[in-house]
Amino acid sequence: MKNWKIAKLNKDLVRFQHERAVFTLDFRHSQNFNLDVPADAAFCRDVMKAIEDTENGVHVNVSEDRMAGHFWLRRPQLAPEESIRTGIAQAIVDCKAFSKRIHSGEIANEAGEGFQYLAAIGIGGSQLGFQFIIRALGDEGFKLKPFTLDNTDPDTVDSMIREIGQRNLDKVLFVVASKSGGTTEIRNIYTIFEEIYKAKGLRFGRHAVAVTMEGSKLYDYAKTHEWLDTFPVWDWVGGRFSVLSPVGLLPLALLGLDIDSLLEGAGAMDVLTRNPSQEENPALLLTRYLITQTGNEGKHHMVVLPYKDKLDLWGKYLQQLFMESLGKTRETGEGPVHSGLSIFGNKGTTDQHSYVQQLLAGYNDFFALFFSVLREKGQVREMDVEEGSITMGDFLLAFCHGTMSAMAARGRESMLITMDRLDAFSLGALIALFERIVGCYAVYAGLNPYDQPQVEEGKKSAGNIIQIRRKLNALLAEYRFKPFDTEELKKHFDPADYAILYYQLLHLREKGWINADLEELDKLLR
Repeated sequence: MKNWKIAKLNKDLVRFQHERAVFTLDFRHSQNFNLDVPADAAFCRDVMKAIEDTENGVHVNVSEDRMAGHFWLRRPQLAPEESIRTGIAQAIVDCKAFSKRIHSGEIANEAGEGFQYLAAIGIGGSQLGFQFIIRALGDEGFKLKPFTLDNTDPDTVDSMIREIGQRNLDKVLFVVASKSGGTTEIRNIYTIFEEIYKAKGLRFGRHAVAVTMEGSKLYDYAKTHEWLDTFPVWDWVGGRFSVLSPVGLLPLALLGLDIDSLLEGAGAMDVLTRNPSQEENPALLLTRYLITQTGNEGKHHMVVLPYKDKLDLWGKYLQQLFMESLGKTRETGEGPVHSGLSIFGNKGTTDQHSYVQQLLAGYNDFFALFFSVLREKGQVREMDVEEGSITMGDFLLAFCHGTMSAMAARGRESMLITMDRLDAFSLGALIALFERIVGCYAVYAGLNPYDQPQVEEGKKSAGNIIQIRRKLNALLAEYRFKPFDTEELKKHFDPADYAILYYQLLHLREKGWINADLEELDKLLR
């Protein structure tokens, strides 16, 4: 069965069955969603037009005048230009070929030894997808031990170094992913490791590859400093949609995971979600469900509850995918219109002992998506924990359905997505399904899901704060206030900067770089 077989089981359940994956959508516990209600034909037409335009290369990312071509990553032949088609196909070949050379030892460190560790450096979309997939598929075993660095936090870098050990740092392979090539957090991390490796008499470039746009700052830096290789990402791939580009595929292939099946699963789901019939398109069905909750009911909190430990990063992944794509403001003649979904969630049954109490008895301002996986692995799945051949997995399933039933009894909204298994193919399909939902919901909200203009505001503000820090460091080096004189320092700064100056001085005090009493620093706030 190469195509999907679709079955509406009753008025509440629809099954989408492929020979390699099965997804069942269960709306039994919904308070207001009815599969028998006809779809909005005009909305479905608008969605299909948006899908067609996107996949045909129309610049649907209008604010940045770009295409949104992440769908081509799993089916390069659909791309509108030959250069894009060949570029994607070659990138996949190169990711697998490079990984094979690492695994065989053909590419080795300066001592001729094979790499044993993989450090993936990235932020946001350059890391979340990778982290989610290796957590979900981790039991398949890795050829390298993975570490992820996704923030400019020195404690995390120190922790990785301690775990690997100074003697083994020469066995670490770094994959540095930055589409623009200028992301500050990423630059900070590899800059630190360059210094560490230099002190050990090693060349960092012999341990590093870059995934970035051709011609970016990182691309030029990697070439100039003779890094092992560079791999492409393109301007038509947004960070939160990039996990099935070399941003995710390269480190996943280096770990030895089945990237072909990931791509095949995503491609198969893309085919299914091009179906113009709502009854036969899970993305349209789920988008309509979201609209029912956020539109008619006005609930803008979505709780994600996967009853599978391997999916515990799914909520975090969806946070970025949905909130960065849909959290926008649209200006109209009647003023600004805000949109977006606030997404929460970790995993069941853990959350039954944390915030499910509020879901059952607190504010009824949310709806919940439950996720369940039927197939289990390992010997423990066969072991009984109670009489009557009751296993751990039986309890996990019971808690999932029991929580939904309890919520429904209290008028709380939820639906369930059940997967028959959790492997590379089904995981690729799951990612593609929710990527499509984002695009469909954006049609309803009338917004561009592929830009993130406000993200840059925080970066610009951070840049201004760093300038204040540079000035402070220079003054401290020049005057070396003895004793520390807050009143003297204030003369050199605008009063609007006193508060951030206060926190910077606290930071310097904790580092031991200045000797000042807290009472003296407190004068900045008075």
